[in-house]
Amino acid sequence: MKLHNTEDANLVMSSTRVSEHSIDKQEHLPEQKQTEDAIQSWLVAKLAEYLEIKASDIDIHEPFANYGLESMGAVGISGDLEMWLEREFPPTLLYDYPSIERLTKYLVVSQHASRAQAEDHTRPKVFTESIAIIGMSCRFPGGANTPEAFWQLLKSGRDAISEVPAERWDIDAYYDPDPDAPGKMYTRYGGFLQDLSKFDAQFFGISPREAVRMDPQQRLLVEVAWEALEHAGQAISTLAGSQTGTFIGMMNNGEYSQLQVQHSAAIYDDPYFGMGSSASIASGRLSYLFDLQGPTMTVDTACSSSLVSLHLACQSLRNKECNLALAGGVNAITLPESVVNACKMGMLARDGRCKTFDTTANGFVLGEGCGVVVLKRLSDAITDRDTILAVIRGTAVNQDGRSNGITAPNKLAQQAVIVSALANADIEPHRVSYVETHGSGTALGDPIEVEALVAALGSERSQDYRQERLLIGAVKTNIGHLAGASGIAGLIKTVLALQHKGIPPHLHLKDLNPHVAWEQMPIAIPTTLMPWPSNGEKRVAGVSSFGW
Repeated sequence: MKLHNTEDANLVMSSTRVSEHSIDKQEHLPEQKQTEDAIQSWLVAKLAEYLEIKASDIDIHEPFANYGLESMGAVGISGDLEMWLEREFPPTLLYDYPSIERLTKYLVVSQHASRAQAEDHTRPKVFTESIAIIGMSCRFPGGANTPEAFWQLLKSGRDAISEVPAERWDIDAYYDPDPDAPGKMYTRYGGFLQDLSKFDAQFFGISPREAVRMDPQQRLLVEVAWEALEHAGQAISTLAGSQTGTFIGMMNNGEYSQLQVQHSAAIYDDPYFGMGSSASIASGRLSYLFDLQGPTMTVDTACSSSLVSLHLACQSLRNKECNLALAGGVNAITLPESVVNACKMGMLARDGRCKTFDTTANGFVLGEGCGVVVLKRLSDAITDRDTILAVIRGTAVNQDGRSNGITAPNKLAQQAVIVSALANADIEPHRVSYVETHGSGTALGDPIEVEALVAALGSERSQDYRQERLLIGAVKTNIGHLAGASGIAGLIKTVLALQHKGIPPHLHLKDLNPHVAWEQMPIAIPTTLMPWPSNGEKRVAGVSSFGW
């Protein structure tokens, strides 16, 4: 997507959900056939060697992930391929082209055309009206309960991660450093909100009985949405009956209900139980309480949920389905078993630190929070004399189809969605000076994202002058991975950076990830608060968020 402030800022929120653009339709020239057969045979033999199976058992159409090929094996095959073909390849090559068939086609085609030509999926430019952000509110770890407090946390480089609070669960009962220990988690840390259980039910006309059955995520949304509307100068009384939409991203809506069932099976006899744990009620309750009559929906696309919700809100405003929109996301960590499961998937960092782009990156730390922004068509915001915090110039959403595993990142998909967002915003790639990355802090996920950014945004940049480099960062290094609310956290951080004309420090970066050829890339990562020069133009930024 893209945003800009009417004074001197532009923001491009470029990617929200990834999609692969396949090269399967690329036609091969007859003279390429011999080369294609040779490469395919080599890849079959090499994969069989790494997997210690027969070459005859290899299906060239099957994704590498389905054979159990792990990241080190994928990097190894990429290195062997470099030596055999005497060409340079990124270590993420097998993630970009996740089967022998697709990798072979790419290798053959790339000898005769650039990758950009081979992957010519850029969508035509379509004019879309810009969307103004006129208000926002948040609850994030570290006591960042307002945008102002969040900015103080960011600019000072604070790490808001802590041990699991005693009121959540007994961490000693669940912790075991052995990752294979049944029912145990190998990390003691997370990004937690203070006073998650507190809620002023009476203020919102909700009975105590109903409030106690409400998922804490629903309670957070009600409070933060109210505050966002206040921040935007929108009186609730004047919105009653209006075409105002609510678009909310949320992915962990079953945790609180499971927790209640664990305490008492009689919970099913309570009529408020179902509504309190329903995903659709999360957004619907906002419309009900505030009498908003525009489109209302809760979106779950995993970690990209809140930015996909924002994309849908922008589309709804452009289509004039609504005249004002609330968009955001929420996440609460209430069930220890969900953390146990994330550990069993190998997603979490043992030390509870998201070390994005660092050589020690080994996963992320879970966090919780809520963020909501208030949106209006830019033309209406100007007419109504609203305070415009930033402007969304363009958005894009896609999916990566049959890639190297359903949760695996894909460079071509990420590149494609960024290019689509730029086209939607009608902004040249070199205008983007900062990107708030997805930045999940994994050894191969980080390089894939950097390579996609450079491919989409870096072609016209100089490597010799720092001011021309693309600056990148990740709020996950401050507050952890907020799952369905992670994208909105990155957006609010970026809007604050635009307002304050400075880029906050990126934390936990000591030695750069060796799988990225940093010296060849026009990229810089600020590790201290950095002034954000405008060079006489409006500042332009991008925000990425990837799900599955």
